[in-house]
Parts: sequence; structure tokens; C-alpha cells
Amino acid sequence: MTFVGLFSTTNVFSATLDTSNFSINSSVATVMDWYVQLLSKNPQGELLNQYPQNIQQIKVIKIKFIDTKQVNKHQFNVELLLTHKDLDKPVSKIINETIVLHLSSKIPKVEKIIKDKERVVATLNNQDRNQLYYQQRRFIYAWLAWMDGDQSRVPIAGKQSNYVVNIAGNQIQGNVFSALEKRSQYLHKGKHLLHSMEVKALGDNTFAFNIIVEYKGVNANNQKVIAKIRQNIRAKLNHNTWQIITIKEKHLLPDIAPWIGFVC
Repeated sequence: MTFVGLFSTTNVFSATLDTSNFSINSSVATVMDWYVQLLSKNPQGELLNQYPQNIQQIKVIKIKFIDTKQVNKHQFNVELLLTHKDLDKPVSKIINETIVLHLSSKIPKVEKIIKDKERVVATLNNQDRNQLYYQQRRFIYAWLAWMDGDQSRVPIAGKQSNYVVNIAGNQIQGNVFSALEKRSQYLHKGKHLLHSMEVKALGDNTFAFNIIVEYKGVNANNQKVIAKIRQNIRAKLNHNTWQIITIKEKHLLPDIAPWIGFVC
């Protein structure tokens, strides 16, 4: 393995590494948006009607991607704790379900909800697992999908942003669009895996995100690449659309051990 600054190229990948599939981050962003809709004041839709009304909180306990081997399908098994009001009294349930997504030419869509089992449990207070919580996570997974190349599927406003990338001893600077284009010479085609995320409210619907991401893919010369990335993102939520203000990206020494994917 050779290192270029804090950026590495390596031959440890399998020769069958596939970097062309639809970004799973795009699908996870859709799952997060699903919970945003469920937590809205007046959720509507045939599939949304499978859930109780007046949902107050949703806590995802487990989520697992299931490889169906179908080109246009992504599927997730989810276990969640859902709290809703019934006659003004909070009721909490553990729900196991499968979310099936259809991968269209645009945003992935929830095609089917398969209910497995549910049980009533003691009501717990998860006030932080509200609609904003899932809006923030939808944004981050949409951003990862954007970096994966699914820009047309998960639009994020960012033309007036400032994006600074420190990589391989070089600095790239511009708005989201121009900086990503220059960044692609190093991270050309591959997948970004979220490892950790911290969020801090700054006021006026503006938030600071601190995320650690792993990248696996190829550079512009088709050399296999692994990278560990820290991004500090400042963004504003405006009418359900995220406006990226600034991004500072630094490349760290990659981990040798495999990572466990982080969701929620």
C-alpha cells in the first residue's frame, strides 16, 4: 500500500469491485425521508395509512440492507420504536417491517411496506427522534449520494457555497459543483460510507455537521483508492430544502480494518 500525503492508493480490493451500482446512500436518504413524512402533521398516501395517526417520535433500532439481486430494487429490514398518541395518551410499539424501494431514473421511491410483527412496549421518551432528526439525516445521506454521483436523483442547493478540500498535499476550493469536479481526479468513481456524525444547532435553521466518511473506489486513472475523510459542513434548512453554506474536507490516514456502516 502506498500513501500520498494522507491519501492512499491500494491493491487490497477485489478485482470485481463494483463502483457502478445505484448509490445505496440515495436509497437510505429516501428511507430517512419516509420517516420525515410519517412525522409530518398530516401524512397522506396509501402506504402511509399503514401506520397509526399522530406519530410523535420514531427511533430506528436496527436497519439492514438486503441484497435482492434485482437491478431496480433496494430493500431494507427495519426495526423501529414508534410512539403515537391514542386518545391523547402516548403509545409505544416495536415494529418490524421491510421497506422496498423502486430505483427509477429520478429519486428512489418507496414501492411497498411489508409488515412483519409489532408489539406494544412501555412508553419511552425519545424527543430528539423527531422530524428534524430525520431531515438532518436525509440531508447527509443525500450529500453522500451526491458525492457518489447521484446528483440528479438527490438535488441539494449549493451554487453559492464554499467547498475547501485538502487532499494529497493540495487544496481545492470552489462551490460544491466546481470543487467536486476537481476532487474527482482523486476520488473519481466509488462509494462513500458514513462512519459517524455529530450535529450542532447554530440558530436560524442553520446546523453544523461533523461527519467521518470512508471512500472506496477508483481515481481518474482507474487506480483503486481508499480514503478516510472528515467533513465539517454548515447548512441551512429552508422550506424543506438544504442550502449548503460551507464544507471543509480533510483527508485522514485510512483505517486498515473494515468499518461497520452507520445508519441513524
